[in-house]
Amino acid sequence: QITAFVPFVLALYVSLTLSRWWALRTSALGKVFDAFANISMIIACELHEKKWLELRTQIAKYGFASVQLLMQAARTNENLTMLIDGDMLTTIEVDAVASLTDLWQRPMLLWAWIMRISVSAMDHNKSPAPRTSAVMAECVQAREGMATINTYLDTQLPFAYVHLITLLVNVQNLVVSIKAGIIFATAVPGRNYFVMVQQIVTVALVCFIYQALLQISYMILDPFGDDVLDFPIKAYGAYLAATVDAMMEAQPECPVVAEDGTLHRPRAKKPKGAQGAITPGPADTAGTGETSDMNNT
Repeated sequence: QITAFVPFVLALYVSLTLSRWWALRTSALGKVFDAFANISMIIACELHEKKWLELRTQIAKYGFASVQLLMQAARTNENLTMLIDGDMLTTIEVDAVASLTDLWQRPMLLWAWIMRISVSAMDHNKSPAPRTSAVMAECVQAREGMATINTYLDTQLPFAYVHLITLLVNVQNLVVSIKAGIIFATAVPGRNYFVMVQQIVTVALVCFIYQALLQISYMILDPFGDDVLDFPIKAYGAYLAATVDAMMEAQPECPVVAEDGTLHRPRAKKPKGAQGAITPGPADTAGTGETSDMNNT
């Protein structure tokens, strides 16, 4: 009866590991990415003047640096030099980050900086309080996402439960192999090749599938490495960079709403070769015509 019991238990175990893997992507890592994109949109729309350009750029740098530090904490691999080489942080800022010995504190430090400079800038800009509260909420959401990643990675499944599942699978594979061997031995005297091939294929497929499910469940418990089944962090970072860049570049060409509700659209930029030339408009043409008529008169 073990062959009927083990598939049910193993299915529950695989389902549990997959749910943890999906929660890490949506409720943990997804929270950090969403908070970064949302705060970039809020700041780019609220502080869209040219004087806030340095602030918007600094928030983007801190955001991408926090993602890199988060990956380093998840992989327990410290590399602060890449932050300087990538122009994300200055040497003084890297020294401040390096002063924190716990790797999980470092990305949260950067989000504290993002909240502080964003709130200060919005206070100087005299932005309404609800907009400032929205920025603070996004920063808190990012911190919660990083804390969720830490919780999942530092709280593994119960040791006894995982070993029980592994034991049941190994015992089931052993029983299947012994049973197939007995049937194979009884089929040899009668030269029943069909039964012999059937037992060989059964042992190979069943044992391989059960061991593969165990291996996959083990690999997806920590999806922050460089394996094939781990999260493609570089692809996520490229998408996040494109999203943030779209928020920043959307402001110069955005129409301006007047008090009467009309939209004032930005003027089209003149070609570089035609900067010195002035194209006469309808008013200029009309004025030229009137002048010619007066001279003729």
